[in-house]
Amino acid sequence: MATTARLLSIPALLLLAAAHGAAPAQSRPPIKAGLWEVKQTREMNGQKMPDMGEHLKNMPPEARKRMEEQMRQRGVEMGGGSTTAKLCLSEESLSRDDWTSAGAEHGCKTEILSRSATAWKWRSTCGGQPPTVAEGETRFQGDTGYTTVIDATSNRQGQPHRMHMEMQGKWLGADCGKLKPIVPPKAGGTNKP
Repeated sequence: MATTARLLSIPALLLLAAAHGAAPAQSRPPIKAGLWEVKQTREMNGQKMPDMGEHLKNMPPEARKRMEEQMRQRGVEMGGGSTTAKLCLSEESLSRDDWTSAGAEHGCKTEILSRSATAWKWRSTCGGQPPTVAEGETRFQGDTGYTTVIDATSNRQGQPHRMHMEMQGKWLGADCGKLKPIVPPKAGGTNKP
């Protein structure tokens, strides 16, 4: 569960690692730069999981404030105590070639299975306990929307665990306001542009 949680817990990083996967430098996702709203649903073994807002709500105030600030520094702003996040994607962040390193600090590797102008498919494998395999697909609705579906499996104490996640991304506009552009984590766990 720990590896699965790391792989899937922060919607922004997973979304971006997934949507941008192992894309080479000359290829970028066919979406606009700017402010995006991302809605997410998750299920574990067929049961709906609590949203990120519920986790934040149950944290001590100091810890919640730190978590929210860390997320903002990574370009994520959670909204309304729900599974809706706002992300800022700049032209530079969309064009980076180091998205494959997202999750590297947890022993994750991503390979692109197929990529076209309308859909990208990938597989991520994470070592650790328990090892986790995730397969996903992002379908682009022009340059202002996308849908990502991810299915992850792991085996914990001899029991299979399956996580299913769906995300809907909608472009809100070119201006991100105070939200900084999201930057993929680099190999070794750093998150500097």
